Amino acid sequence: MDQKEQILHYHRIDGLSLREISRRVGLNRKTVTRYVREYEASIREDPEEGLDICLASKPKYPARNVECTRMTEPVCAEIEYWLQENAKRRQTGMRKQCLKKQDIHRVLIEKGFNISYSSVCKYIQRRKAEKSKKPKDVFVKQYYEPGQECEFDWGEVKLRIGGKPMTFTMAVFALCHSEGRWAYLFRHQDNLAFMESHRNFFHDVHGVPHTMVYDNMKVAVILKPDGKKPTETLLRMRTFYGFDYRFCNARAGWEKGHVERSYSHGSWTFDINHYLGTLTKKPGALKGSVALRQMPEKMQELFRVHFAENGKDFLKLLKYCRDNKYDYKDILDAVKKIRMRGARHINFDQIKVALETRDAAPLVFTDNQKTDEFIEIELGSEDVLSQLDGIMQGTAAERRCEQ
Repeated sequence: MDQKEQILHYHRIDGLSLREISRRVGLNRKTVTRYVREYEASIREDPEEGLDICLASKPKYPARNVECTRMTEPVCAEIEYWLQENAKRRQTGMRKQCLKKQDIHRVLIEKGFNISYSSVCKYIQRRKAEKSKKPKDVFVKQYYEPGQECEFDWGEVKLRIGGKPMTFTMAVFALCHSEGRWAYLFRHQDNLAFMESHRNFFHDVHGVPHTMVYDNMKVAVILKPDGKKPTETLLRMRTFYGFDYRFCNARAGWEKGHVERSYSHGSWTFDINHYLGTLTKKPGALKGSVALRQMPEKMQELFRVHFAENGKDFLKLLKYCRDNKYDYKDILDAVKKIRMRGARHINFDQIKVALETRDAAPLVFTDNQKTDEFIEIELGSEDVLSQLDGIMQGTAAERRCEQ
């Protein structure tokens, strides 16, 4: 406050320059300039009390948005594990066994993560704020071939046996195609239960899924600073049974689709235009989505042949057509015209041009435009087309002879 008053005194009474004021008070010239500009703005708003308002106001500093460089995905996954574990313990009345922030930080340090305590606190605080807002998650329902994937997770079951409440661990398997569920109860959530549950499940379904999906459970995943690693138990089972494995992203253990509307008993209908925003952010989900499989067969063929490796452009095409009132028939007609011109590879720009010029009138040249060069080019073009026509007719004749 004293420095601010001194700066304004030098400016108002002594009429010193900003450079001289900065030198006398020992502050950065930008700081001095900010105080003077603040004073001038206050005087313009209230000539009588502007000075007092300016002197009474507290200095404002721009907010610093510093991104933490140590908060990697494995660190986030480990913190999320303990947050979920704390939630389970609170639900079962084990509040005193919950890990505090400093305990979680200690566990991270013991596992070799280089992370500060303040970063852990900020992350936990941010996650609490996100949960309080209760955002709605949007998922893209995927299509799975029979036996392609199976998801595994742990659960808890509370039973009363002999009049005493008891808690059991439940190993749950869910087949992604049929959505069939199998569950097995155990006393402990350990490696032995992990292996025995898989053995029982494979025996009961008379087979082994192609891919098993796990979240960040400790019996399956080792979280290290350089990423996720499978445990020795999981590797041994994979070698013995021959299945592949996949780990879910942090905080997304069950990546299932979102149902749009049911038109008849037992059937789901999806409009891909309702998911363009979500798919644009996650274009990798397009290829296996149910929404794509429910498009017309010709549109699916267009995606498979020309856009399978570039889903973003396919989504860009759908969004462009939706915004400009084009339907699937318009797209397919444009593709047909492009193919008739001899194009082997079709992209978004070609279809866009074909759509925008489909109603354009043919070019008509006046007699003044038909110069000697024009006529020469025209005759040369007709000659090339004649040769191509002869080649095509000859090929067709050869095919008829062969038949």
